[in-house]
Amino acid sequence: MFPLKICTFTERWVYKKKQIGTKRLLEFTEIMNQLIESGLSIRDALEVSAEIENTDKTEIKIAQKLLSMINSGKTFSDSVNELTYIFPEFYRGFVLIGDKIGSVEEIFPRLMLYLSESRKMQEKITGALLYPAFILTAASFGIAGLGIFVLPKLTLMFHELGEGTESIERGLFKIKAGIIFVLVVITVGILICKSLSFIAKYEPKVKEFIDRAKISLPVIGKIITDFESLNFSFAMETLTSANISIEHAIEQSMKVIKNSAYSGELKKANEKIKKGQSMAQSFSCQKYFPGYMQKWIEVGEKSANTEQVFSQIRKHFQNKINSLTQRFSSLVEPAVILLLGSIILAVVVTVILPVFNMYGNLL
Repeated sequence: MFPLKICTFTERWVYKKKQIGTKRLLEFTEIMNQLIESGLSIRDALEVSAEIENTDKTEIKIAQKLLSMINSGKTFSDSVNELTYIFPEFYRGFVLIGDKIGSVEEIFPRLMLYLSESRKMQEKITGALLYPAFILTAASFGIAGLGIFVLPKLTLMFHELGEGTESIERGLFKIKAGIIFVLVVITVGILICKSLSFIAKYEPKVKEFIDRAKISLPVIGKIITDFESLNFSFAMETLTSANISIEHAIEQSMKVIKNSAYSGELKKANEKIKKGQSMAQSFSCQKYFPGYMQKWIEVGEKSANTEQVFSQIRKHFQNKINSLTQRFSSLVEPAVILLLGSIILAVVVTVILPVFNMYGNLL
């Protein structure tokens, strides 16, 4: 017998701790940036941040872990890259970019900007979804309670009334079955999504299939494309400012891209550039790249000022995503109220009115 595939045990199907949230990551980055700006090296900054009394315990543990790895002979970028259960992929990617340009210290202000913008968007979306989520949860429990507790009692009541109530009992049974079916479909849908998300972490082909499906969706795909274009332009702006060649810059920027389908298109474009094709032509031939980005890349090639061009692209998508977040925040509450009203109307029409009609016919 011969093994079909050999891989490191830690790479696949190993339980991993949950990564820290954006808030903790931003606080850690802010502390490190302040200490480095005061003249300390990364190692000294980690030592100080591990001893600050008012620092969160999570941040102290991160600093202590990184410090122990650096003391063992590893570089800061290698240490961050190994701690996949702490630092998300984009963070590790930006630190590697800092290492590539020869100054990890210079990447902290850019990471702060990226994380602060992400934090603002998360707070806006969370604030907009909090009240609607509470209302929808309450409505879901109400409908579930109606199907599990109220309808069985009504069925029993009509059954005890004797003959002539068979049609009423059948109607109540259909209503109950409909509610249970909807709840089962929702539960199964959530479980399938969670399972696919878990498998995608360890199976690249599954992840690529899911990412390609998501980015191809009419509305959601456009949002994903804008987010990834922001990440790409953010990384390219940093790399080109350090005079890194376009080929190497694209190669490094792929490390901050979350969607594997978008990253795959970047890889194809980069291969064409390496073969001698212009950057504008290479990007125009690939899918998922917005027309705005393609146009400005063409401008950058003509003007030979790629850093300024990617800065413009980054600002455009940052403003676009901020505007999208604001619109989403303003529209989500009316949309949920409309949805809740539709659910209540459906419950009244399909459950309450038929019950009263049945009861009236019985009398």
